[in-house]
Amino acid sequence: MRAEIYRQQNNKAAAVDALENAYRYAPFDVELAYELAFTYAETKNGKALALADSLIRMDTSESHAEPYYFKGIYYSNTGNTAQALHFFDQAIQHDYNFLDAHIEKGIILYEQKKYPEAYSAFNLAMTISPKFADAFYWMAKSELAMGQKQEASLNFQRAYGLDKTLTAAKDSLEKIKVNR
Repeated sequence: MRAEIYRQQNNKAAAVDALENAYRYAPFDVELAYELAFTYAETKNGKALALADSLIRMDTSESHAEPYYFKGIYYSNTGNTAQALHFFDQAIQHDYNFLDAHIEKGIILYEQKKYPEAYSAFNLAMTISPKFADAFYWMAKSELAMGQKQEASLNFQRAYGLDKTLTAAKDSLEKIKVNR
């Protein structure tokens, strides 16, 4: 709870400290270990890699995608996109339905201006979960980058229709209408 309060206050260092203290008392708590590994990855802390590796070794059924995802987030945040893509692909291999891994992979491809490949990643996420607003939003951004304004408009509408807090989709849609 303390870590969440610190996170809401945008005090990431205190959140990491709180999670590390809790983890010292309960290293067997997998959920806590996941939260700590993700927080490490978000804050570009190299401890994310070691903790993710230990979580991978503990996963005897090889069914958990999260540790690979954490490594992908770490590498993405530290600018090593090749490694990030590798680990997002590993996460997807372990859990094909892991939507965040599809989205993060697509964002990297989008930022690399590989719009058709990015679109495919986002489209796959949408196919897995047709009510996933972020997938429609990023599909629309990819379509817009490829000059497909009509398709982008429809997907921005879908994104905003599914998630009214996704105001970037609404704003993008209004910009397309103004530029017509």
